[in-house]
Amino acid sequence: MTNKLRWQAPGNGEFFDTSFKDWQQDNKVMSKRTIGLLQYLKSKNITNITEYENEINDYLKRKYNNEINNSNKRHFYRPLEFFGLIKSDKNNLSLSIDGKNFLYQIEQENFIEAKHFLLRQMMRTKYPNNATKDIKLHLYPFQIMFKLLLERGKITRDDFETKLPYINNIQDINNFDNLMGNRYEKWHSWVIKGLVKMEILQCINNNEYIIVNDCRDFIQQLLENVEYKDMFFEKEQSEIINSQQFIKNIHKYKRDPQIRQEALKKANYKCFFDNNHITFPTSNYEIYMEGHHIIPVSRKESFIQELDVVENILCLCPTCHRKIHLSTNEVKENMLKEIIKNTKIDTIFNINILNLQEIYFN
Repeated sequence: MTNKLRWQAPGNGEFFDTSFKDWQQDNKVMSKRTIGLLQYLKSKNITNITEYENEINDYLKRKYNNEINNSNKRHFYRPLEFFGLIKSDKNNLSLSIDGKNFLYQIEQENFIEAKHFLLRQMMRTKYPNNATKDIKLHLYPFQIMFKLLLERGKITRDDFETKLPYINNIQDINNFDNLMGNRYEKWHSWVIKGLVKMEILQCINNNEYIIVNDCRDFIQQLLENVEYKDMFFEKEQSEIINSQQFIKNIHKYKRDPQIRQEALKKANYKCFFDNNHITFPTSNYEIYMEGHHIIPVSRKESFIQELDVVENILCLCPTCHRKIHLSTNEVKENMLKEIIKNTKIDTIFNINILNLQEIYFN
């Protein structure tokens, strides 16, 4: 029976059984299956899960001579979904935004950059998620784990099996040395061992784990200004948290007001979602409207294209602007479908509806 208050690692094993640079070795079945699965999804953009289940074995056999595996095909991608390289909804699968970047860097043999894109996605992983839907926690496990590693220098195998998976709240962080749960080996055997093989963590003295040197500074940068209290959230507070983050991000990244104004003018100061949404006049304009970046400028590391451009800005009334940030996922989904249908955002930035859900869904 699943412990719903314990960190879970989904799937049926490590998704890499070698370092990135050695993933094509003949006996590295899991690494080749992972890269092959990502390449399959890249070729499809979005694929129906049933179609994926029918095709993936033949694709892996044809491309990498992998033996036919008759186990549940959803177990193939659950670890990749947990680590953030794949996104899904009820019916479809797609590479995530940084899943595309990760695969590109692997194929270009830029393995340090590939680790960086993987780490970015890991920091976004939270409980609950589609890969571990039954878990009743509300926290960011990899943010917590890496911050503890940065502060403590190392964590033992025993701590990974009896302490880390039982962190539920900030009090457990403060009481980490005295925290104790039933031994749970899966987090260590599937997650920690995998991170060692991917050369993100290193095992020393056969029992202790540290962050490898070429990842430490990058992880430190990712967690800069992130406190433990930011890594836990209550489900009931999600709207408040999203509102605070929305307001905070408005001023965090520099954007050109002239480009925003050009986008509003191009839209004739009409709300993208409903031309009948009227606001009020200002001292400079007959009607007040706001510019909304479809892909937030905060995601600029994930795109080679400039994000502060007219093509990435919608003209929105204040209500619709807050609606797309703060409403339920069901409401947001309809708005995102309208964006895909009535703009060229998908072709310009190589994204799809699941990628937009990745950005906007709670």
